[in-house]
Amino acid sequence: QVYSEYREENNKLELEVLKKRIKEFPYIRYAYLFGGEPFMYKEIEPLMQFLTENHIEIDMTTNGVLLDKYIDRIFDYNINSITVSIDTLNREKYKKIRGVDCFELVLNNIKKLAEKKRSLNMSRCPRLNVNCVVMKDNLCEIEDYYNYFYSEVPELSSVIIEQLTV
Repeated sequence: QVYSEYREENNKLELEVLKKRIKEFPYIRYAYLFGGEPFMYKEIEPLMQFLTENHIEIDMTTNGVLLDKYIDRIFDYNINSITVSIDTLNREKYKKIRGVDCFELVLNNIKKLAEKKRSLNMSRCPRLNVNCVVMKDNLCEIEDYYNYFYSEVPELSSVIIEQLTV
């Protein structure tokens, strides 16, 4: 099983309700899709299509597990940025942090997304980013994390290192 299968599918927001609400605010120019996993939303592609048709730029954060199912079509939408959350480059630590063993899948999906962007010769958008939340389990590898993505995935626009404060 993959990470996303462990979560209840987010089908509570009806697409027509979302469209209606968005149309009520004609000056909206940006939408940020995040929380849980945007690709679990059963209407994600019709939503992205609607946003694109209405000239609304999309920023999204994903855990990357389902990304490979959308890579061939994702560049058809008005996506400004895609951020993939991956908190470690160590498979065992990933499994401990995320609770499932999807490390290789997510890392390969990041690379596939970058390769697709390169093959389409898309220099600017969408911006590709990775995000790491610093915690005791990964603190010692932050420099290696940055260096890995800097050298292995040059299509990335940023490597985000996020420290939570309590």
